[in-house]
Amino acid sequence: MAGRAELLAGDDEPHHFEDAPSPGVTMRRTPILFLAAAPVAGLLVACGDPKVTYVHVPAPTAQQSTHLRGRVIDAISGEGLVGARVTTNGVSTTSGSNGNYVLGGLGVGATELVTSRVGYDTLRAQIPLPGGDYEFTARLKQSATP
Repeated sequence: MAGRAELLAGDDEPHHFEDAPSPGVTMRRTPILFLAAAPVAGLLVACGDPKVTYVHVPAPTAQQSTHLRGRVIDAISGEGLVGARVTTNGVSTTSGSNGNYVLGGLGVGATELVTSRVGYDTLRAQIPLPGGDYEFTARLKQSATP
């Protein structure tokens, strides 16, 4: 949503603002006679008379990174696997004592997660990176050949 128009206070009639200043700025009509301009929780409120008043509302931004966390486990026993290598988008880490891993600062979009450990088949999984926090459990099968 780039810009919007809405009534802050006053009559119940609909108001149409065709000259919204720019994306991320909300125009509002208010009968308030005096308020000092002041930044309030990231907003700049500037009021002065019963004319149109502008209130800056930052336009929402898409989440640009994903924080991936999860666990590498044995597919049969469900026990955490220590020392498994977890890699995606050129970033890798090794699972800890209980199989947990964390990869931060990843982009957004589908990616291949590769998980490997000695004695187990390598797992290649297509996963989404939706932005924000995402969890994935990698279940590794023991290799048929020692």
